[in-house]
Amino acid sequence: MKENFSLKKFANVCTDISRDNSKIKSSQNRLLMHGMKFIPLLDFDLSKLKGKKLNNVRLHLLVESEDYPLEIEISSVSHEWNSNATLFTFNGEEQWAGDKWLTDMIMSRGNSIYYRRNLIYDELTHMAVIDIPVEIVYSMIHGTSYGLSLLDCKSKVFANDGTGKFAVKAFNSEITGGLLPYLEIDWSDCEIEKPLGVKNLCATAIENNESFENSSAILYWTPTAQKNSKYMYYNVYISEANTQENRKSVDRHFIPLYSGGKECVRMRIDNLKADTVYHFTVTVCNINCESEPVFTFVKTGKTAVKPSVMKPLISEENRHELSWVDKGKLKVYITDELCKVNPISGNVYEYDPDSYILESEKNIKKYECGLFDGKSIHLEGAPGEKLAFQLVFENCKDVLQTIELSCGEGNIDKDCINLNRVWYLNCNGVWYPEVAVPLGQRIDFSIPYSDNEIAGQRFQSIFVDIALLEMVKPGNYTSSLEVRFGNEKFLIPINITVHDIKLDNPDFVFELMGYTPVAEYMDLSWGDKDYYKIEETYYRTAYDHNLLVNILPYRQSGAVHAGFAPETHIIDGVPEISDWKEWDEHFEKYLNGSFMHEKAGRNIPVSHMYIPFHENWPMPLKDYYKVKVFSSNYKEMINENKLAASNVEDDFMPCYREGIKKILKDFIRHVDEKGWKSTDFIIYLNNKYYWKDIDDTKRIKEYRSVSTGKFIGGSSWWCLDEPLLRDDWEAVAYYGKIIEEARRETGSGENVKFRVDISRYHLMFDYLKDVLDLVCLNSRMFFMRTDLAREGKRDRGEEYWAYGHLGNIDKSNLTSCLNIIDVYLRGAGGFAPWDNFGFDSAYNKPTSTAGFYPGKRFGLMEPAVSLRLKAARKGMEILKYLETYKKSMGYNDLQLKEIVEAFIDLDGESVMKDSEDAGLIEFSALSTKSIEILKSYIISELPKP
Repeated sequence: MKENFSLKKFANVCTDISRDNSKIKSSQNRLLMHGMKFIPLLDFDLSKLKGKKLNNVRLHLLVESEDYPLEIEISSVSHEWNSNATLFTFNGEEQWAGDKWLTDMIMSRGNSIYYRRNLIYDELTHMAVIDIPVEIVYSMIHGTSYGLSLLDCKSKVFANDGTGKFAVKAFNSEITGGLLPYLEIDWSDCEIEKPLGVKNLCATAIENNESFENSSAILYWTPTAQKNSKYMYYNVYISEANTQENRKSVDRHFIPLYSGGKECVRMRIDNLKADTVYHFTVTVCNINCESEPVFTFVKTGKTAVKPSVMKPLISEENRHELSWVDKGKLKVYITDELCKVNPISGNVYEYDPDSYILESEKNIKKYECGLFDGKSIHLEGAPGEKLAFQLVFENCKDVLQTIELSCGEGNIDKDCINLNRVWYLNCNGVWYPEVAVPLGQRIDFSIPYSDNEIAGQRFQSIFVDIALLEMVKPGNYTSSLEVRFGNEKFLIPINITVHDIKLDNPDFVFELMGYTPVAEYMDLSWGDKDYYKIEETYYRTAYDHNLLVNILPYRQSGAVHAGFAPETHIIDGVPEISDWKEWDEHFEKYLNGSFMHEKAGRNIPVSHMYIPFHENWPMPLKDYYKVKVFSSNYKEMINENKLAASNVEDDFMPCYREGIKKILKDFIRHVDEKGWKSTDFIIYLNNKYYWKDIDDTKRIKEYRSVSTGKFIGGSSWWCLDEPLLRDDWEAVAYYGKIIEEARRETGSGENVKFRVDISRYHLMFDYLKDVLDLVCLNSRMFFMRTDLAREGKRDRGEEYWAYGHLGNIDKSNLTSCLNIIDVYLRGAGGFAPWDNFGFDSAYNKPTSTAGFYPGKRFGLMEPAVSLRLKAARKGMEILKYLETYKKSMGYNDLQLKEIVEAFIDLDGESVMKDSEDAGLIEFSALSTKSIEILKSYIISELPKP
């Protein structure tokens, strides 16, 4: 019998977390689709079909937009929803499935199923028909799916309406009197035997390290082979009493899909009470009846114990307001390394961000620091630690004078101390301290500095670095700073307590990623005699700050930087590496660690390095990509490719895949022969189709041919970096599988890792399952969906990092420090600001992506360092204490976070300028002193040798 079933409810869901999702409610009178940003949900009243056999199901839609999808992905939905559902909310204030989103309930997530189908369009009637798999509709009838979702997976990217906007596809508008979507179902009566129950049901309690309240358990069972398995599903019931009357169904998204195979089924439940006996019942159901129940029980384990914190009492004699040295015409204030002091007013940003800009009594004289007791500076640390503080000089008489600052005598080697002049940048009319220019053990300066040109400047900061040697013995050490001003001279003593602590280095990376060889920021080009020397100073400076320089070897055009890849040739369509010499000479010093030997007394290899594999190397994409595009207009070009492409696997010539794999296998063998096993070699796909837009001056201004100055179009047809559309994910997976095959076929390459930067991790579903090694999430997605990253690490062995910004110049440097601590406490293995190097122009125009500044204008053959990076270094130093404390106490991440938050407020919010922005976290806490109190607490709690 063939019958139509009308729509019961529907909702449009926007998955774009940068969008105000409340606006979607105004579009509830029509279905909207666009890529994965707009996903409609539909539900139908199918109660009449309970126990019926479905022969064929078709969904009918009225097409209202000029553009429409050619292919649709149809998914079950494993959690209830209402007609006002958006990405976040369900029934007003409740979220989807507790702490989950809709995107956790479709497209393979939350034990959902999905299928891809073509859309058939009738141009005369404007009706579209989609064949719906009967498995989806069975799950709706059973109650295992709460309707279905539709994903636009093949259509135009850009609309043809002349606006240049994305093509949002609209269906079935009620305003225009359009028909509502309906299901046409061909069904018949049937009889199916009662299914057999499962076998070998058992349960085990597992430790849940992510909650102080909830415990977890895993159920295991073996399916019984039987006919008609496509009609079947599991029911799982739970009760704290061993009775059938009190049992209730486990939330559907926990329950696995039915499998008729012999493999063991595994089901994890995470929202259980601790130390409680639970009874479970599992049955197998079909369209008519339910199997005999099978029973098991388990007693859950205890949750993680919440640690207690006894904060150290701060004695009155140590609770100093900031003291200073007063010499009449000159005052010298001592502050911590993180605070920002206004060079005109002397106001401190961390004391009150509003008063920093305006005249206020809340200035440096009221700022509590605790480092200076009016007589000497007091610091504490451990062997190998990097300490820092600031001297803020005030010109009290508005007289331009020369001030001399130098390192005095003491039992700390003077070479361990470095004095940095602070350079200020004007951001929106306000001056902020930003750059620490390293000038050694002596600085001559005046207030104001003539080259910084700050009208009315009275305050000048000097940033003091002290690097304790790793071999320094515990004890008390002294040094001093000598100040000469006119005919006056005075000393500021420094006392350093070195504790008997061996700090553990956490397995955590702060990566300074860049897209241009660093020597070019010093206005050098490849082949310059000083090119390698300058490059090494960037690498060494990064290491001195607990950071890592990592330069992407290629550009968006697909061109590889000179010296960043071995020399290759393609002969008869087969690539060959003809010469390793230039590449080896360039990178061997970093891979064997000899670039640090003179400075550190030992070889220290870099931990990570990008290698040049991408869509255009070692084989040029355009020569092996079968889809040909003839339009020269950017948006038409992208649409033409999108519609003509079939799937990435078939759209490339087979020799393209094999050629990339061949060279990758050669690379693995070369690394093995050289013995470079201390470095992870990262394959990272950075390119996007956006760079084919030759009219986008914002994107092309820094993107011209070095030889001709003309714009070079991008090489990629997909967003390989920050993928969004279905084809983007499939393209990334295509390259990831090549990497996995090369490692498998060589039996090596465990240190060759596949990294993908993902700003829409909630939309990855299972597209990249088992091909990723390193997942980097932008700051906002990391902040909001750390739970997904932890699942990926737990279930698939993926490592995860966060990427974003260093922090804005007009914000507190504490942001950079706390960001490192927060990311570490969330279980990540690293943080990677997406761009970190500035040209000389960055000294005059604030650039938030400038972490290193070229030192050339100060006569330096090395970079100057942003105070934001100095703050990140502070965070990296605190991580050493946290890692040491964590191991000593046997804490997990959750327990350690509880300790840290007793001292530091880590509440914050993710901030993005637009949907393409990598984002950053802005923290509400601005107390720099709390970090030192936390450090002192850990020192006091660590067991003494």
